[in-house]
Amino acid sequence: MNEQEEKLLLEKKGKIAYITIDNQKKKNAIEVPMIYKFLDYLDDVDNDPKIRCLVIRSAGDSVFCAGWDLAMFQPGKTENIDILLKDGSKISKKIHLLKKPVIMQIQGSAVGTGTIIALAADFRFVANRKDIFFQLPELIIGPGIFPATGPTVGAVKLLGNARAKDMLLTGRRVFLEEFNSWGAISRVINPPEELPNAVIKFAKDLSKKPAELLILTKNAINRMSMRLLNEFYKLENEMGRYYFNGLEGKKREEIDEFLEKININYSSLNSGK
Repeated sequence: MNEQEEKLLLEKKGKIAYITIDNQKKKNAIEVPMIYKFLDYLDDVDNDPKIRCLVIRSAGDSVFCAGWDLAMFQPGKTENIDILLKDGSKISKKIHLLKKPVIMQIQGSAVGTGTIIALAADFRFVANRKDIFFQLPELIIGPGIFPATGPTVGAVKLLGNARAKDMLLTGRRVFLEEFNSWGAISRVINPPEELPNAVIKFAKDLSKKPAELLILTKNAINRMSMRLLNEFYKLENEMGRYYFNGLEGKKREEIDEFLEKININYSSLNSGK
């Protein structure tokens, strides 16, 4: 087993699959090689007829996931931007579209991608700790980066426009009590050390239901709540590419021209067609 495989683990126990992020030296941040392992694991779970549901969790007690490894944004690593826009965004999209229910087991704060994948999941079980917060800090990291790997899609889907703007435009930390008041948490587990047991019990109860009914019900709800999901992700990526082209000094049209093109290309998002 190589180093990257050890930072992301897949286990199957009966009808339940577990993906564990274990990159504790970097606060469980997601590095570039982990992207492809994550995508492979999600495909594996979705294609395994024995598996009824997936739990995504992380190692350690303090941080659920600190987001993307910021080393990938260092000057001179423009190829990583292409990877993020092309492949990094697929993680949250795959979680959202996974046929089986996805449960997040959140024992610590979730930042950036940690929050993004939490928003994409079907259930969020969170340990009752007042210091836990959720944050989408892309606009306040260094000179700022465009949130391009699923945060706008996930935040709008689960939180609505006003709260999505609150999180993304301010980049502030939203602590557990407030996040829960937004209806973003499925279960707050008290005492916090009972989190793993609560998740296991819930997952086992889910896995007793017929696989076909779980799949059909989840996917019916997904399609009703976001029938234009692919267009939303495509729009987010186009916005991200425009921003990062400017950051890299590449020639691009004026922002008003770009927005007009976006308005024309994505007019169906407003019309509902």
